[in-house]
Amino acid sequence: NKLRSLRGASLLAALALAALLITAGAQAHIERGPVPMTLQTLALLVVGGCLGPARGAAAAALYVAWGILGAPVFADGKALPGMEFLDSKTSGYLAAFPVAAAIAGLAPRHPFALASAFMAAHAVILAVGFLWLARFLGAGAAWEHGVAPFLLGAAAKSIFAGAIVISLRGGRSVS
Repeated sequence: NKLRSLRGASLLAALALAALLITAGAQAHIERGPVPMTLQTLALLVVGGCLGPARGAAAAALYVAWGILGAPVFADGKALPGMEFLDSKTSGYLAAFPVAAAIAGLAPRHPFALASAFMAAHAVILAVGFLWLARFLGAGAAWEHGVAPFLLGAAAKSIFAGAIVISLRGGRSVS
């Protein structure tokens, strides 16, 4: 895979473009309570699936760092600069992004295994997000507003992201 062999300035450019892809996914959002529905995780899975575990995690970490540094990269063009990140109800989801991208990057290339690994990456995001959100809302409300509404979308985005990754790899699925 050409993306996994990049070095130097080409690698930095690829990581920045990957972080911008996640940013674009964040802007496709629906506000619905404390946690917006976005296409961030779809972009995140594609990034991880294409770049591999270390580089996918690095791109996701760069994306989160941009928002913490004040860049308007999160849903609705928001930033969570500095300590605001720790006060946000959505920070748990965002903090899980590098781990989820790494999981996506480790996924086997067989379509079923890829979709399963992508669902596992979503599960990590939802679990960490739930734990963080529960600090603010309590466990019941965190489940109701921060996990349950996202389960169907997570499954659909996992399947769609898998199809995108396979198509970007020239339709080859490799175990």
